[in-house]
Amino acid sequence: MALVQDIINIIEEFAPSAWAEKWDNAGLQIGSLRQPVSAVFIAVDPTASVLERAIKANAQLIITHHPLFFHPLRQLSLETSTGKIITRAIIKNISIYSAHTNLDMAPNGVSTALIERLALKDIQILKEEKTPPPLHNKPVPIGYGCIGTFKTPITFKQFITKIKTDLQLQYLQMAGKAPARVRKVAVCGGSGSQFIEKAHKSGANLYITAELKHSHARMAEELNFCALDIGHFHSEKFGMMALARLIRKRLEKQGLKVDVIEDRREKSPLQLIK
Repeated sequence: MALVQDIINIIEEFAPSAWAEKWDNAGLQIGSLRQPVSAVFIAVDPTASVLERAIKANAQLIITHHPLFFHPLRQLSLETSTGKIITRAIIKNISIYSAHTNLDMAPNGVSTALIERLALKDIQILKEEKTPPPLHNKPVPIGYGCIGTFKTPITFKQFITKIKTDLQLQYLQMAGKAPARVRKVAVCGGSGSQFIEKAHKSGANLYITAELKHSHARMAEELNFCALDIGHFHSEKFGMMALARLIRKRLEKQGLKVDVIEDRREKSPLQLIK
């Protein structure tokens, strides 16, 4: 039988917690490394609704992108939303683990999942970070965002149709000037508006990210460069789907029988009012 530690070991193989930013709180949030696991539940956020769906799925481990705790707790009130989640998880004997900025920077992480979803090739890192501790004794280039290319350029209108279909978007926002044709694309899952200038200098025809700040949107205008905001949730959910597939594949290879369940009902907290 697999343990929580076995699942974490799989994640650490390609997205070590040592890669996480110092301000981050990736890793085990609640639970025990020695807890037996027969089912894992994968989601973007550790919310009460995600927890309830994990309970219904008989999962013993929830893996989310965003941590349950970003800052140290000064008190544990059962009246707060976080307090209720903590209590409910402990009562139901469910562990919660976060793969956050370490997954953002991993070679096969969040941004790579976006690039692959759009069927872009020749993947490169957009903003390479300093070399972290070697992975399996081999230095591995890591960083935020990716750049990829289409074999054959497409029109901007065709690209918008493609991105809305492939990334399951109801809407998206644009800043700057739309290119006539799209061949080279830069992406960064999560809040990546600070890399607009880097994306522009890379020679990309446009840049896809989330939480586009006003000042960075103005920068895109000044650069006559196209920046697309697809929303934080949609920019990261495919990374968690990719993580689920990787965990499932590794468990099968190790001969461990564990159900890996993707939360297909989780939605963005932001909705468009028409």
